[in-house]
Amino acid sequence: MERALRKVGLKCKASLKSDMHTLEIAVQLHERLCQLMGGRCPALVLNQIHRKKMDPNRPLDDAAQGSRPAVLAFFEYHGFINATVYSFCGPSLFIDIHGHTHAKQRAELGYLVYSSRLRSGDFGPEDTSINSLVFHQRSHVTFENLLRGQRSLGGFMNREGLRATPSPNDRAPAPGDSYFSGGYSVQLHGSRSEGTMDAIQIEISREQRSDAGRPAFVEGLAKALRNFINTNKYA
Repeated sequence: MERALRKVGLKCKASLKSDMHTLEIAVQLHERLCQLMGGRCPALVLNQIHRKKMDPNRPLDDAAQGSRPAVLAFFEYHGFINATVYSFCGPSLFIDIHGHTHAKQRAELGYLVYSSRLRSGDFGPEDTSINSLVFHQRSHVTFENLLRGQRSLGGFMNREGLRATPSPNDRAPAPGDSYFSGGYSVQLHGSRSEGTMDAIQIEISREQRSDAGRPAFVEGLAKALRNFINTNKYA
């Protein structure tokens, strides 16, 4: 598949910049989670095709630009993710890892809510990619707590010394701040419309992806995810 894609010249409307070091972070994060969770390893799906050939975080027309090999790769990638849903019993969690180059050096957690709505509070669980989590925890945990309180992924990241928004320490991006609210993959696989698989997009800053910052970030994120998963009783 990769060889076929290398032969295809695409003029893509989407951003063609690669997310530096996110592949290493995903692999290292997976290894550390397996250790922290006593061998209960999460599934790992990697896209190793350059974005200029196929971008699985965009709708099909933009992702593949009509290239047959790219279309096949697109469906294969998302098919692997869908297959993991049927391998778990009960609620599950999909984490989509990317890198950003915005000025604020913090992780951006995307739940499909624009920054303006995060600031105003004009949204509900049904507008987010963690709608299933809120439904299953509704009897004893508030939506606000699960989105950016102590029970949120951002909350667990803060406790590991990691900067993230939304979180207890950074509830929403300020007006004028760049922020990724979540792309196609989170829309497709998250629980906003249906299902029991929640989804969160993690956009990692340059500093957090750098050679100096990456080890501490991976360690902190692994512990934060372990605690988020266990506390909220994911499969």
